[in-house]
Amino acid sequence: MKVSVESRESTLSFYFEPHPGDRIEMGKPDGSMRYRLARPDCRFFLPTVFELEDCHPDLIAAVALAVCSSLGIKSLVLDKAVSRLFADTVGRFYRFGIKPVDDKLEPRKPRPASRPGLCFSGGVDSSAALLLGPDDCVPVFLERSSPPDSMFMGIYDKDAPLRACRVLKKAGWPVQAVKTDIEFLRSPVGFFNDLVMATPLILLADHLNLDSIAYGLILESAYLAKGFRYRDYAQSGHFKRYNGIAAAAGLPFNLPTAGLSELVTTRLVLESPLQHTAQSCVRGPFGRPCMMCWKCFRKNLLEASVTGEGIPKQELRRYFGMPDVAAELAKAPIKHENVIAYIAGNYRGQSEQMRELAGRLGVEELDLDWTTRWLPCSREVLAERYHKQIEEKITRLVEPMNERDIANIESWDRLPGEKGR
Repeated sequence: MKVSVESRESTLSFYFEPHPGDRIEMGKPDGSMRYRLARPDCRFFLPTVFELEDCHPDLIAAVALAVCSSLGIKSLVLDKAVSRLFADTVGRFYRFGIKPVDDKLEPRKPRPASRPGLCFSGGVDSSAALLLGPDDCVPVFLERSSPPDSMFMGIYDKDAPLRACRVLKKAGWPVQAVKTDIEFLRSPVGFFNDLVMATPLILLADHLNLDSIAYGLILESAYLAKGFRYRDYAQSGHFKRYNGIAAAAGLPFNLPTAGLSELVTTRLVLESPLQHTAQSCVRGPFGRPCMMCWKCFRKNLLEASVTGEGIPKQELRRYFGMPDVAAELAKAPIKHENVIAYIAGNYRGQSEQMRELAGRLGVEELDLDWTTRWLPCSREVLAERYHKQIEEKITRLVEPMNERDIANIESWDRLPGEKGR
């Protein structure tokens, strides 16, 4: 894949030209299409005049890699050489190489007085990561923008996260919102991988003097692989690969919420000044989430569990009847099943559907105390520079898991197998 870059005032454009033999359509095991590269270019509309000469080549390469690494390419060819460290890191994690390479080019390093960056989404978990991160953290929001030849935005509504950005800026946070149509490179529209979400932050890293990348990644996604089965996330291929690439560009991962369940991040935000701005649903405008999707179901029921506020039986019946919710609840295991089990186990109302769900999940036999505490080994996925500072913030607000909690989370396994459910 040949990738060229053009800078014009505050607009940065990437152009993708597949080589013969490159696969740009990736399939599923059943032969159907999973996703494909749908467009040859994308743009970033940056909040400052952007000079390519002022941006380290490894940062540009990291953005190109974020897109191309999810395709079946044979090599990645850029129009500007990368450092030997970055090239060797790519070779360690991928089957293809990257070129050209300048052996005299020093790897990218932040300048003195650098700051941490956060991929900010405006949602609850992202807001919790901001609260737990260093006070000088820079939130960077990827604002979806349609390509020049299309007005299609799908069901995505960016009103809520943009409002959150405005509130943060008014409160003194140095928030940055970057319009980009990078999500339209893929069909269906979306992110090829988690590194794509960080592309605006990566491009602004030298301009903002950033030294790390934070996400609102929670325990269910990190250590429980979507709530299915425990894994040592710091040793997972996902963390090693993406953190390795980011670190080679001088932006190691910094994941303050990775050891905290969605239950804890919800409580932290509800008890914070961000309680009125955080909204995880991106299908409805601010203050009016769609109330039709799986995320609304889980987040709203979890908030009710945390606050102790009851949900009327009629409203629960409507929730359970929503197609998206019914489809997710029919799966085995359920995504974020520990969260759903916590909600069902703490329900004290008269909903037959909720009681049936609690029975199906066997909540009476589950010890879920660990969902209310912090997993200490998650300090391994904090950037070294901020390790102590973030851990002190977390432990002031949340108790660490004890030995029993750790045994319970490490034995969490909801995948069908010889042991059953």
